[in-house]
Amino acid sequence: MAAGRSPFYRMPPVGLTQLKESFAPDYAVLLLCDRLIVDGESFERLTSRSHSLFREMAETLEALKSEGFIQVEDLRRSLKKNPPCLNRC
Repeated sequence: MAAGRSPFYRMPPVGLTQLKESFAPDYAVLLLCDRLIVDGESFERLTSRSHSLFREMAETLEALKSEGFIQVEDLRRSLKKNPPCLNRC
């Protein structure tokens, strides 16, 4: 299956400890954050046309963005401008 067709392509990591009907954010980790930086393409894909398994994740991220907790960035462009960053990972 091509990466673009996978329901998990460019989706954020999720907590699998309490997986029931859908993927949910790891709320305990969110308590440790002052702000999240989320890739714009991933955010758009998640909130506008993601698989139903990500519905809770999408709703949570939309709410957090509306409260100013999420900063949406073009991470692909940022990485292209700074290739040594990739080499250090």
